[in-house]
Amino acid sequence: MVAEYNKVATVSTIVDDSEVEKVSTAIADAAFTGKGGDGIIVVTNVESVLNIASKKNDSQAL
Repeated sequence: MVAEYNKVATVSTIVDDSEVEKVSTAIADAAFTGKGGDGIIVVTNVESVLNIASKKNDSQAL
């Protein structure tokens, strides 16, 4: 499918649970134009994270 009329950008970020509200608010404030197409924010759980370089897991990997 080719989007001829709409350009779509996807931004993914992983943050600690304690930072979700702050990061979501910052993104929403920066992206807000008041027009349709400002985007959506989806928050979901990440079961496991592994930092390949440091070999650290979960919140220490962030």
